[in-house]
Amino acid sequence: SQSTFSDNLTHTKTVVDMAHACGVPVEGDLGYIPDATDINPQGGYPATAPYTTVAEAKGFVERTGVDFLVVS
Repeated sequence: SQSTFSDNLTHTKTVVDMAHACGVPVEGDLGYIPDATDINPQGGYPATAPYTTVAEAKGFVERTGVDFLVVS
């Protein structure tokens, strides 16, 4: 999820193809997923965090074939 959409799509599709050939399901990550380092001193996460849209999620699943999806 830290990569560009295009890079994330390419890498995830490669993993999905290999994993599915072995019968293993794959979870993909899409969008900004904050962690503890993203919390500002006043508390909370940045207000400008981009959230995953429905169209992005739908396209990502269709193009990669992931079995599960984590979105922001």
